[in-house]
Amino acid sequence: MSARLPDLIAATKRLATPARWGAHDDQFRAVCALDIDGVTMEGLWLRSQCIREIPDRRVTFQLEWLAPGWRRGAVARLDWRPESPHGNKNIGPAHLRLMVIEGSHHHPFALNWPLGFQRIFGENLPVAEPLTDEPASFRDLTVLAGQLFNIQGMEAFPVPPWEPRLGRL
Repeated sequence: MSARLPDLIAATKRLATPARWGAHDDQFRAVCALDIDGVTMEGLWLRSQCIREIPDRRVTFQLEWLAPGWRRGAVARLDWRPESPHGNKNIGPAHLRLMVIEGSHHHPFALNWPLGFQRIFGENLPVAEPLTDEPASFRDLTVLAGQLFNIQGMEAFPVPPWEPRLGRL
């Protein structure tokens, strides 16, 4: 199946079911199976998560894959307004090596896949690149996630039911 993974990532996808946010500890999470050509792909998901009390920050969208003989893991990720910077290791394209990314960034499949499967899962997508255009809203973020992950219909992804608390904003 790993030989098919690049094809699955490149294919045009749709959410198999409407996304629904669920509470999990201090987070909201939504996990959706993905369809390609009307067929739900076993072992391929879109996961989104955010902190329940912190609106419009610390949101992640990621494509996850269940590799045979492995646990489910991320193969591409989009981090919007993260709490802490991402530091690239001395691997990947020369212009991204050792880069510290202070804001929103993307961990593209195409930059991490050549490093090998063990590094993708074992090092949690070690190579990222900064976003050139910062999404101004969650809705803009869903559109960008759809573009980066080639998922149609992301404009229908619901806004999280954030529960802001004073002192956490």
